[in-house]
Amino acid sequence: MAQQAGPIVLVSPAEQVTLFEEVPLTGTVISPRIAELSTEVSGIIDTMKVSIGDRLRAGDEILHLNSELESLTLAAASANTERTEWELKDAKRRLKDARALGKVQGLSASEVESLAAEVRIDGAELARSRAQEAREAARLERHRLKAPFAGIISRKLVEQGEWIVPGQVVVELVTLEGLRIDFQAPQSVYPKLDKNSSLRIQLNAVPGEKFDGRIEAIIPVTDPVSRTFLVRAAIADTRVKMLPGMSARNV
Repeated sequence: MAQQAGPIVLVSPAEQVTLFEEVPLTGTVISPRIAELSTEVSGIIDTMKVSIGDRLRAGDEILHLNSELESLTLAAASANTERTEWELKDAKRRLKDARALGKVQGLSASEVESLAAEVRIDGAELARSRAQEAREAARLERHRLKAPFAGIISRKLVEQGEWIVPGQVVVELVTLEGLRIDFQAPQSVYPKLDKNSSLRIQLNAVPGEKFDGRIEAIIPVTDPVSRTFLVRAAIADTRVKMLPGMSARNV
């Protein structure tokens, strides 16, 4: 009777390998700066200079309120400042002459001191006038709303001719610089996730392309409804064109 051959056993050396757990995530491109802008004073919109979709630089004017009365008030304050400057110059000239010719003309010390007091009073009046002029100039400037940073107008809530008040949102400005992607991650992966975790990101607007990403922040606040927490990431290649609101996923 032939002897049955036993099973062949192959032995290979043990190797230590790193296990990777892939977790699919979906996210949204967000802007780091979104501002709802309003004016500091009330008034009627005299000029509306932007529309939805307009790209602005920092300092670009968005709207201008009617400021006719404020312009007249500033002009009056400027004229008063100029008048006070001339009065001060004249008082200083008369004081200088009095001190130089006082003994010859027989001016008393009290008369000279009176002129010196007039110079001090005119100096104080000039300082007050300049402060008033600066106040009126600042008030006039508040009738202009300017972009605090570069961005795009995403919403426009008012039109030329409307009366607006402080705190009323007139436009929404969204920056397109430094865009980030917010992912909602399941709470089960929170203990395994850190800023060194690798990301490969795909934008649905750019199908077929995958980009290296980096985690910038892990916000450990769990959503009690979806049981997720926030992971904020950025695409390493800053040349990738994105817009706020685009959808993305980790692949």
